[in-house]
Amino acid sequence: MSVGDMLESIALIVVLSSLAVGFWESSQNFGEMTSVLDSVVADPTRSGLGLVIFTVSLDVWTPGLPVSMLPSWLQWIGWFYPFAEGYIPHFSIWVCAFALIFSAVITLATLRFTEWSFWGKGLLVAVLAFVVGWYVCQLIAWWGIGFGADLLGLGSTEAYGIWRSAVSATQTPFLQYFFLGTIPLSIVLIYRKMGGYLF
Repeated sequence: MSVGDMLESIALIVVLSSLAVGFWESSQNFGEMTSVLDSVVADPTRSGLGLVIFTVSLDVWTPGLPVSMLPSWLQWIGWFYPFAEGYIPHFSIWVCAFALIFSAVITLATLRFTEWSFWGKGLLVAVLAFVVGWYVCQLIAWWGIGFGADLLGLGSTEAYGIWRSAVSATQTPFLQYFFLGTIPLSIVLIYRKMGGYLF
């Protein structure tokens, strides 16, 4: 097994474990979990779609980083998430993949219809498109938590209650540093899975 394969395996385990932590904590809301199971049995197709949307969206927003843990000169980032009760989302493999694809599409379209070179204005377009794609994906995921929950037969209040319990459980400094430390592993996983298509 090469070093790259080993890092990829570790990255995948970390990504899956971060999702598992959120669901483990949210399972304390047993009533909500029972409603999900009832919905899956009653309408598997609709509930299956809802479960996928809810799971991916919850993974984007779990764990959450408390804005108060950021250095004072970075706390302005919280202004972009006034709806998230003092949290901002951690790095997410879903968001990074979406932002890369979004940036590639916007940049290629811009270069096609202009005379710009990539290493000039095209690079600026790529960076700006990546930042915009990152934020847009997070907003879509926030909406997806409620939408997926509605398809599952949960209300939005219950869905965001599940999210709140998950981020509260992962806000200890130890876990925050753990998730921050795994960012490079997630990037390795994205590069190995998508690098051949984008570069």
